[in-house]
Amino acid sequence: MATTPQYNKTIAIIGSSSRTAEALLRFITLEQRYKIYSFSSDVTINDRFPITEFFNYGSLQPKETREALIYLKPDVIINTAGLNLKQTNASDKKSAWNHNVGVVENLVKVARIIDAHFIMISTDRVFDGVKGPYSETDKPLPVSNFGKNKLAAENFAISGADKISIIRVSEIYGLSSINKPDFVNEILESILIEKPIVLDNNTKYTPTNALDLALVINKIAGKGKLGIYNAGSSDLVTDYTAAKTIAKVYNLDENIISCSDEKKTKGTNYGLITLKTETDLGVKMPSYESSIVTYKTLSMGNKPIKLLI
Repeated sequence: MATTPQYNKTIAIIGSSSRTAEALLRFITLEQRYKIYSFSSDVTINDRFPITEFFNYGSLQPKETREALIYLKPDVIINTAGLNLKQTNASDKKSAWNHNVGVVENLVKVARIIDAHFIMISTDRVFDGVKGPYSETDKPLPVSNFGKNKLAAENFAISGADKISIIRVSEIYGLSSINKPDFVNEILESILIEKPIVLDNNTKYTPTNALDLALVINKIAGKGKLGIYNAGSSDLVTDYTAAKTIAKVYNLDENIISCSDEKKTKGTNYGLITLKTETDLGVKMPSYESSIVTYKTLSMGNKPIKLLI
């Protein structure tokens, strides 16, 4: 006789075709501890993972998403939708605000109504880049539109519901089954076609592997941890040094990569300190090179994701 699965919690993932959501689904579908509701405008996500129920709603469909969540009453709402730094810079301010802030505002209201734990992704760009890397207790002072959007979203979350978790990251990279490009892809493609690469060597940050971020989200959701947590590599890199590391790990020609001759400016020290994440969640963030090795190994199909949990 078949037995009914015993779920610890029900989780709704908004923007489930994102790189972060895909990494998260790799973890939580293996554990089989959660009933999963997936929300995405990309219908193919439903075929790649054993989710409980799929809703073909994009993050900019607030009415439909709100009604579904109120009906489902998940224990946890995880928002992985939103624009990254480059996408925000390429968008007009109204569109960027709708994606980065409006979506969060809507979800926070729902979380308050159904008493759900709301988890959102923010960024180290809520700081000005003068005295980084930053801890969770440092005072935000964004200078870019992206950083201002994300800080506004953080403030809506903090003031809007009782059970809130904010995870700050640097640039997210990671595997995508629907071929969403990331920094690693771009560097590899350029090297393979022998296209010279000139990159910034001033702005420091702590890139975040989507798999590492997924582990942090999983811990926060499972333990019901509230507050702000940082997630990123354990070391600082620049675009130039990151690209050199990628070439090294893949045994490709590093000489095609050079650094620009731009002079160092004041706001170039970003990145995040992850001590709280390590002590409070028990998640030790790996070095950038170690994460790229994992990226390479998984992309080649040589190691199941289960061994990384």
